[in-house]
Amino acid sequence: MQTILTVRTTNRGTWRETFGGISEFAKTCAWNVQPVDARHRPPDCRQLLGFWHPAGIVVDASGGAANLRGCDFGGTPAVAINPDERIGGSIPEIANDPDEIAKLALAELLGLNPATLV
Repeated sequence: MQTILTVRTTNRGTWRETFGGISEFAKTCAWNVQPVDARHRPPDCRQLLGFWHPAGIVVDASGGAANLRGCDFGGTPAVAINPDERIGGSIPEIANDPDEIAKLALAELLGLNPATLV
């Protein structure tokens, strides 16, 4: 079973939803999801990689990325979601855009030709 590290940088309640979504998806792939708390101090990336040998890393950077600056993920595939600030390096970042999500949802609903949207 492969391990995916999920790095938490936020105290926001959205972390539960984010982690829950990652965990649900991981079940379909038979992945072990290991949370890493980076809210108060930088994680020891070398130690984490050496112990877990993760197949990938997901960083919820919505609480900021100050504790991850200079963190070397050693070539392990990593992605930052909802970053408040850039982590740096070559980590791709995915930002949530509520306006675009709402536009797509409305377009889909209107495509159903409903009598009302109330």
